[in-house]
Amino acid sequence: MAVYYPYAPLNLIESSIRVLRIQKGWWPDTIICQLCESYADHDKGIPYQALSYTWGGTQYRPRRGLPSVLVDGHEIPLTGNLYWALRHIRKSDQDVVLWVDAICINQRDPVEKGHQVKLMGHVYKGAEEVIIWLGRGDDRTGSLLDLIDWVDCRATETQAMGNKEHWAGLCRRFLEQRWKASLTESKGDLPQLKQTLAEVLAQPWFRRVWILQEVANARTARIQYGLHSCAARAFALMPQLFGVRTNTHVQAILDIMPRFRKGTWWSKVRRLDVLLHKFAASEALIPRDKIYAMLSMSTDACDPDIFYPCYRKPDDQVYRDTGFFMLFGKTRDPTVPFPRLELSDLLGTKSRVAGHVLAAALQKVGGPRCPWRSLISNIVLILNNGIERKDFKLNGVLAPLAKMPGCWYCDRDSDRKGLCTVHRIVLPEEKVDHVAVSFDQVEDRLVFMVVGNLFWPPTMPVGPNTVLKCPRLHGEDEYLSPVSSVFSLSSVP
Repeated sequence: MAVYYPYAPLNLIESSIRVLRIQKGWWPDTIICQLCESYADHDKGIPYQALSYTWGGTQYRPRRGLPSVLVDGHEIPLTGNLYWALRHIRKSDQDVVLWVDAICINQRDPVEKGHQVKLMGHVYKGAEEVIIWLGRGDDRTGSLLDLIDWVDCRATETQAMGNKEHWAGLCRRFLEQRWKASLTESKGDLPQLKQTLAEVLAQPWFRRVWILQEVANARTARIQYGLHSCAARAFALMPQLFGVRTNTHVQAILDIMPRFRKGTWWSKVRRLDVLLHKFAASEALIPRDKIYAMLSMSTDACDPDIFYPCYRKPDDQVYRDTGFFMLFGKTRDPTVPFPRLELSDLLGTKSRVAGHVLAAALQKVGGPRCPWRSLISNIVLILNNGIERKDFKLNGVLAPLAKMPGCWYCDRDSDRKGLCTVHRIVLPEEKVDHVAVSFDQVEDRLVFMVVGNLFWPPTMPVGPNTVLKCPRLHGEDEYLSPVSSVFSLSSVP
């Protein structure tokens, strides 16, 4: 048994990929495959399907006891979930050409891996169909997918016969017919399928970060459990029709199913920072993959020549580069100072990232020629442009600043004496007409000019034309007294 498959080098200059040809065979037969070099471009390469699945919580490391397949005569161990996916997808009457990351990418080569991850969006976009494998399933999941497939086929056939009713409305009508028939016949199978659907939506696949771009880039997709399957767009409609409640994370995934995206959040803002925040709950074996999995889906970081996956960089550099891109929309010059960020910082809002960077830079600022001053000034510039366009929210920027040494936390519900240790700042932003930010280079502090009708904090009424100043950072005597708040406030003539 070969420990590792001897991969031939890929042409990394072009969009070269490998595809797996699974030979036709009967159920008990050994799974025999060949790897072929092709292209992600469906006009140039071999037509193929792409697999979306979970690795089963196991890193790519061949181990004894794992099931295996034969690839070009070499025995390759697989995780159980992938093995069963290939066994169920294989056909008895014709070969199947499939792209599957664990086999088609040399996972031991970081250069190739980075190149292939960069192409991942094109791989799923170029596939004839994406197969979303959820597991072997059982009788209940089989019945659920069969029902969804029946509803979808009836709705599609009815439209093809000239019915102008919307497809989703037809799906609702046919499902209601089945539901009423089920209750009349006292079978009660549909109420049970409602519980099955809720259990399906809790499967690990919905938590895996890489499935996001796999689904988002698919031209068409099918959900598959064992030998049963249904169209992804019909599946995405079912929680609403069955009355199954979904959390925001799962619903965001359903919203990007192919042929279901129109009219959802997908057609609106898809900046990298928005995607990182929306899918913060997704899981990844390698932490930086929570960033890399979003690139091809985003509208601002999708150009691989500007922002691309790299597995040779240390985590710290990846997080700094990502934070810099989120704020300035370009790659970071390594000579430009930028504070350390954690992945958790990047998964917050863009406003909080700006606040984290400002707080760190203010604590590092030194003499007149200190390079941190330039960073602060540049962030102040984008804040002044962004707050007015609502790209930044004032609360998000201020909250990290409130955690600077010597600062007090305060919100509208805090103690009226100002002696508070609340963990957030709340400003009624709907009452803020405009905010201007400047950096006082003499006193080394930020100044926020708020124009509006604010009353914050409750101990100190704040009216129009009010300045909120961050405390100076040099000398303990310059810190604010507890009776004030995180910012010193003074009226402007």
